[in-house]
Amino acid sequence: SDCISCHATNGIHDIYSKEDIRSTLNTVNRSETCRQCHLQVNESFIKIDVHSSIDKDNKPVLYLLNTGLSVILYGTVFSLLGLACLETWGRRRRGINWELEKGTSWRKKDKQPKGD
Repeated sequence: SDCISCHATNGIHDIYSKEDIRSTLNTVNRSETCRQCHLQVNESFIKIDVHSSIDKDNKPVLYLLNTGLSVILYGTVFSLLGLACLETWGRRRRGINWELEKGTSWRKKDKQPKGD
């Protein structure tokens, strides 16, 4: 299932605004469009907002969850990238070369003992 499944009948050239009667998402055509994939379609089903936005005023709990999870995701990714950069900088400072050879990336013995 892709965008065309709901937004057009057979190609991208017949995508219309949902207010246009020719649109597959117009209220007149929506139940037929949904039945292409879903067997149990009723009035409640076709009212579901598939591309709903998470508005701070209308859905505060979802907004806070979305914001919190985004902070956790990006915080984790950037923290791990930062740690990888610090590790690379530390190894380069100790004179260890970064060479791709035989499945490993770090070559050469450490110039400094591990306690330093």
